[in-house]
Amino acid sequence: MPATPKLLADINTSGLTIFNLTRLNDVLIFRATEGITGSELWMTDGTTDGTQLLKNINPDDSSSNNGSDPRDFVRLGSNSVAFTAQNASGRELWVTDGTT
Repeated sequence: MPATPKLLADINTSGLTIFNLTRLNDVLIFRATEGITGSELWMTDGTTDGTQLLKNINPDDSSSNNGSDPRDFVRLGSNSVAFTAQNASGRELWVTDGTT
């Protein structure tokens, strides 16, 4: 029998949407906006405790909820995801293997 869907974490408190769900091994990497960091890089392993901010790339822009606005997610093989994100230097290329 299939499992019943359930809310993992209420991270979308600002009314914006979660984008760029990208599978990386046993986790999903994605962009989400919440009221403290703005739009930043998140991950989930499918559990409540495993749904968390992966990295606050642009902490200087969190008050406006813009954050780093990560996007353009592309899986590189099976061990990493490349994406672009905004920081104090502008939009730059980043990569993660699911760790900070």
